[in-house]
Amino acid sequence: MGSGSRGAERGLESRVRRSFAGMHAVVVCVFVLTAVSCVLLVVELQPSLKRYRAATQAARTAHVAMVEQEAAVADYVLSGDERRLDLYVEGRRTVRSSEAALRVAEGDRDVAASLERMRRARDTWIEQWAAPTVVAVAQGKVADRESTVATGQPLFEEYRQAATELIGALAHELDGAIAAHARVVTTAGAGQFALFVVLLAVARRRRRSLVDALARPIDSLLRTMQRVQSGDLEARPPVEGPTEVRRLAEGFAAVTATLAERHDELAAREADLATQAAALRRVLDVARRIAGTDDVGTVLDAVGRAALLIAGAERVVVWCVERDLLVPRFDSSDGRHPLPAPCGLHDLPVGEATRRPVLVPDPSDALAPVTGRVLLPMTAAGTAVGVLDVTSTPEAPMARTTLGALETLATHAAGAVRAARLYRQTIELSETDPVTSLPNRRRLDADLDAACGYAARYGREAAFVMIDIDRFKSLNDSEGHARGDDVLRTVGRVLRSELRRGDTAYRYGGDEFAVLLPEGGAAAGLELAHRLRRALAVHCLGDAGSPPAPLTASFGVAPAGPGLNARDVLVAADRALYEAKRMGRNRAVVAGRIDQVASA
Repeated sequence: MGSGSRGAERGLESRVRRSFAGMHAVVVCVFVLTAVSCVLLVVELQPSLKRYRAATQAARTAHVAMVEQEAAVADYVLSGDERRLDLYVEGRRTVRSSEAALRVAEGDRDVAASLERMRRARDTWIEQWAAPTVVAVAQGKVADRESTVATGQPLFEEYRQAATELIGALAHELDGAIAAHARVVTTAGAGQFALFVVLLAVARRRRRSLVDALARPIDSLLRTMQRVQSGDLEARPPVEGPTEVRRLAEGFAAVTATLAERHDELAAREADLATQAAALRRVLDVARRIAGTDDVGTVLDAVGRAALLIAGAERVVVWCVERDLLVPRFDSSDGRHPLPAPCGLHDLPVGEATRRPVLVPDPSDALAPVTGRVLLPMTAAGTAVGVLDVTSTPEAPMARTTLGALETLATHAAGAVRAARLYRQTIELSETDPVTSLPNRRRLDADLDAACGYAARYGREAAFVMIDIDRFKSLNDSEGHARGDDVLRTVGRVLRSELRRGDTAYRYGGDEFAVLLPEGGAAAGLELAHRLRRALAVHCLGDAGSPPAPLTASFGVAPAGPGLNARDVLVAADRALYEAKRMGRNRAVVAGRIDQVASA
């Protein structure tokens, strides 16, 4: 390194050192002044201020208590009312409690003399007049009460003067402590202000010196940075000035050269990133649309169309796992190609794709664009629910970055398909009776509400039939619930076999069933009841070891027409069913009239 460079380095280092040394000295002075002020305030002035403030307040409180004592004793002497002595006793207690605060002022000679005079005058008043007078009044030895009160007044006046003098002395000392406190704070503040002014002057002088040494090389470097920022990657800063600035210029030149080298790479990647971002936005949009969908077909259709747009592919097929087969449920070719046949879960290549991604043909270059078929597993909770099959052509190959977007799409699709299936299964389980596999009471309530709404809207009359198996409880009690469940399943099969298209049978609960007929009114319901009665009679109620008895049931039929709601229809059918059982069972009754059916 040349002598000029060493001189520049030493000059910059020396200026910085001197600048910070001067400012450090001023800061140390400010710190010392602040510390001394704080110590003086905390150790000396603040305790003194607190002591005199407490003593002054205690003296005033004690004086008020003495005045109340004097008034209380005088009232007691004049009135003889012992309740007046409460203030006297309370005042004496207050005076005693104030003594602790007054003792802290005994160290001050002037205040101590006033304090001693006040105490003597107070004790004289109490011992020579107040206490003896209270005892004399209590014993009834006071003849002239007013003269007795007048006797104590000079003594109390002497106390009053001594107390006033004490309060004045304490107030004077308190004012002096406050003034001393203010002087210290003001002096410290003025000193700190003066030191800060000196610090500012030193800082400004040193700043000018540093600016003179650094301004030109830094300005050249900044102009070069602005050129680079505007896009001129060929600009290079001059290497001059102190060592630090020169190193900065050399480093910036190296960075600029690197930026120029990477510019072309970034431009090439920008197009890929834009394509990938667009693909991910489409994936996000599809994920939002299928998240709440409970229809598997709608999910697969949305996923297939999104994959077609993301990959720019020739064809997209979405395969769905159904039992032990993969079934194509979406094909973007719209008839231009034959629909693929279902295949097994282990058939190549689609079955293999349920376990891992498959590329056909398998490319030798891992970074080259993909042509041919890409089969991606659609897996949710560790279980394959389908395969996303995307085919691209050599004329429009698929970028490698697109594979990540397609895998993300396949993952979202798998979750949506699984959720839709679970939702449908949950709905079916919640609305299906486990013994008879018929819809249950929950499904009945919804369907009956809908039927009543339809009847009110279009003026059509539906029918509702309630069915109760005769003597079912006796069967349960005698032959057990397993035999009872067999009978319930038999009734369920009979109902399904005898109903028309559009009619629905339900397990209402216990031994009761129901049928909803959307057309035909009460006449159709009564006809169905007769048909069911005859079909049930073919079956026996008991098991092989019991005497044969036909399976019979009682029926309550109610119309579901305009002006009736679901509750009205249920109540009417239930009453008709009750009437049928009351009349001997094995018969049908229409709400509002009786139609007996022979039991034979």
